[in-house]
Parts: sequence; C-alpha cells; structure tokens
Amino acid sequence: MIKKIVFILTAVAFTSSLLLYNQLHKPSENKNLVLSERREIPQPPITISARVGGYILNKLTGWTSPFAEVILTSQGLLRKTLADEKGFFAFFYIPVPSNLNEFCLISKDANGLSSFPVCLPPPAENMDLEMENLILSPTLSLENGLIPVGKTVKASGMTLPEINVEVSLFTENQSPLLSFVPSALAFGLPKYQIKTNKNGYFEFSLPAVSPSKNRVFVIAKPSFNDLNLNEIVSPKSNTLTFQALGIIGLLKMLLNNFLKQIIAFLSNKENLNAKIIVFEIFIFLSLVFLFLFKKQKRKKVINRRS
Repeated sequence: MIKKIVFILTAVAFTSSLLLYNQLHKPSENKNLVLSERREIPQPPITISARVGGYILNKLTGWTSPFAEVILTSQGLLRKTLADEKGFFAFFYIPVPSNLNEFCLISKDANGLSSFPVCLPPPAENMDLEMENLILSPTLSLENGLIPVGKTVKASGMTLPEINVEVSLFTENQSPLLSFVPSALAFGLPKYQIKTNKNGYFEFSLPAVSPSKNRVFVIAKPSFNDLNLNEIVSPKSNTLTFQALGIIGLLKMLLNNFLKQIIAFLSNKENLNAKIIVFEIFIFLSLVFLFLFKKQKRKKVINRRS
C-alpha cells in the first residue's frame, strides 16, 4: 500500500515538472513584439567647458608707505600684498574676471590708516594687463576736528620715505554773529611742502586765526632719478575738515553738549531717584531766579516813584 502511494506521488511530481518546463520555454508572441520594437535613442554629445578669468593681470607694481598692506579689489576680485621697507609692492599673474568694471588699490599704513582709493578703468576685453610704478595716495589724519581760535591742530600721515609732500589748505571764514549772516567764500592758502622721514612719516600743524571751516589734503611728490620719473605726483589724499571756533561757537558747542548729556541722563531708565533730585533742584533754582528777578524789578519801580 505504501509503495503505491509513493509511486503515485512520484508520478505527479514528474508530470508537474514537465508542464512547468514547457511553460517556461514556450515562445511568447508579446515578448517578441516588444523586443522587435526596441530602438536606440540618439543622445546629444555632452561637452564640459570652463573659463577662469577674462584676462590675466601679468604685472602691477607701485609705491606706498613702507610695510603698508596694499589691497587690490574689484567685483569678484580681492588680493593683498605687503610693501617692502622702501614702499614698493607688486602683484603678479592674477586671473581677472571678464565682467570687470574697474579695479581699485587701497593702502593701509603701519598706523592702520587707509589711503584714498586709486581706481583704474579695465583694459580692453581679453587683453592682459601690465602696469608699473603706480603711486598710491598718502594717508592723512587730524588730531582734532574742533579747535578754539588761536590754537593749532596737528595733522599726520604716511607715504614714501624721504620725499616731499605738498599740503593744500582751503579756508571758509565764518561770521562770529548769528548763522543767518552770510560767510565769505572759501579761498586757498599758499601751498607749502614738508618732507617725510626714513619711515615715510610726516606731520605738520594747521593754524586757526579766525572762526572758519577748513579743508586740507596732501599730495606726495616722489623723485625716482634712476627710473626717469622725476615729475610724477600721487593722487591726493583723503580731504579732511576741521573747524575753528570763536567764543560764540565754543559757547554753542558747550551748550549743545550739556543738553545732550541732560537728555541722555533723563532717557536712562536707571537712577530714578537721582533724576527726581536733579529735577527738584532745577525747579528750586528756577523759582529762586524768578524771585530775585521780581524783587529787582520791584526795586526799580519803587525808585522811579520816589
């Protein structure tokens, strides 16, 4: 009995295997149809290209104060270098963007003062650039922007060592009376020259003879005998202003500063008790002033009647 069951199961398994084999290896019309319709889709050629810079800044050299940091800047361009002990600096082989509008050079001297920017137009498109012996503007600072009449204010700066620096001063006199009185037109004082030391430092004093507004700038006038550059000058420095104040101007300045301090003190939310005390003192002094004023006025009336 068991042998019959095993024989039947074996026969069923064998028959199922044959049917499965025929099903897998039977040709399919749909499959052939799909395969017959497959086509190669043409792809466009892929190219990768890149361009760095419209042209090259081959060489750019110039002069500034010793050991100054020189910054070359423009849209999409920033380079820095240091000048040597004579103030010479150089940039070499810098890729320049093709959309460059202009590029500027700024010098920051050893004291941290920045010069007036020297900006140059870009050359023709895709034309390599080479420039030599640019003179950057000197740096300039003032000791104070407000001085009393009769005093002087010190100005100082840096540029190339042991060269002449030309000082230009323009003065606009002001009336010592009220502000609606018209002032005189600005006029330039005679130019004079000073000389920088071996570190490129210079300084000079500016007088204040009368109440006035003043503007000052300087120009460096280097001389390079070995380079045949004897008549070149630098661009002007930053133009700085200072004001000479007379008695009325000083009183206005003191009153203005006093009012600013009072406003700042009252606007501060801290020290409320101190504010109340100051306010009470102010009211008390005002009442005393009014009392004395009325008393003095009453005496004058009595004297007139008598």
